[in-house]
Amino acid sequence: MTHFSNPQEFLDHVRVVESKVVPKTNIDQKFQQIQDEQMKEGGITLPLNTDSYDLIVGNVVKEIVGALPSGQQKRFEKSVAAGCLEHPSVNAQILRSPDDRYAIVLNKGLLILLNKFMKLIAAGREPEAVIYCNRGEPSQFDYLAYQEMADEILSQYAETGIPAGPRIKFDLDSEAAALASGHIHMTELFIFSHEIGHFFNGDLANHNCFTKWHVCEEIDIFRNEKCHQMEFAADRFAFEHVMRVISSTTPELPAFSAFSSAILSFNFLRGIANRESYSHPAPSVRLIALTKEFFGEDAANSMERSFLNPRILLEIQAASGKPSVTELLQRRDSMRPEMSNPTSSAPRRQSILQKAFTGELV
Repeated sequence: MTHFSNPQEFLDHVRVVESKVVPKTNIDQKFQQIQDEQMKEGGITLPLNTDSYDLIVGNVVKEIVGALPSGQQKRFEKSVAAGCLEHPSVNAQILRSPDDRYAIVLNKGLLILLNKFMKLIAAGREPEAVIYCNRGEPSQFDYLAYQEMADEILSQYAETGIPAGPRIKFDLDSEAAALASGHIHMTELFIFSHEIGHFFNGDLANHNCFTKWHVCEEIDIFRNEKCHQMEFAADRFAFEHVMRVISSTTPELPAFSAFSSAILSFNFLRGIANRESYSHPAPSVRLIALTKEFFGEDAANSMERSFLNPRILLEIQAASGKPSVTELLQRRDSMRPEMSNPTSSAPRRQSILQKAFTGELV
């Protein structure tokens, strides 16, 4: 199939093609039972034949696209669809059809590992909030046990390429549940905004940055093997856009608090492999560069030191001043009039975001 009437049709085709080569993941029955019960108690029902991860991704993308100026929304929706694929690898990809439709996809492995990691970090801060752990009775695990589990799942993925390992469930009324939910959401916002940045930065118009997708040769995959500067630029777009999303609900939030979206994302990636690849700079290099761009050289130097002592993040936050996300956006928008005063239809997510920002940065 070489012609698609819209980008969603192309994304659906990608899913069909990929489903033929990737096996379905195993289901933890006890975990699924608790999740179903919690959804029922919360009055949440999934549409028929809808995967929960697809629903999560769809909501995140609506939130991101809704914060774009109306003209950019139309441009994006005309050319791009976004969703998740069943693949277990921790990766985000951009695929292109023969007629220049694009699919931005997060592999399910990325969503699963991210979910596990952020929950285990939150469990370390409030172990008593855990109501289920597939490793045993939750009461036998303390702060150190959950921290070790968090390190374990990242090192295991680095060795095996499989997002397996500990799984936990929280009491939904706990602070740990709110913290994990907020951190997961902030990271998803940053990762998807980075991929969308490649579209708006014009990177996808460069045909030299595409190669044949190994799953299906009629589909091309974005492979930035030419210039790491594209990744730095997409990172800048991502953080600016995360601030736009946040400013629609919490305009007074300090900009450095919003920067947790980048800190969480890159520290998560650093835990898997902190090295340069043919397509991307090392996660630590990207985080330092982004810190310097938005908060200055002193903050960037402190960020580098925080890799050995995470408590330094609190010092950076105190020293970065109090520009809100709105104020920092206004400074940067003054250099780009076309992005000033965007018309936003972003859905409100204030309660979860505000809870997330009350926790320490990871």
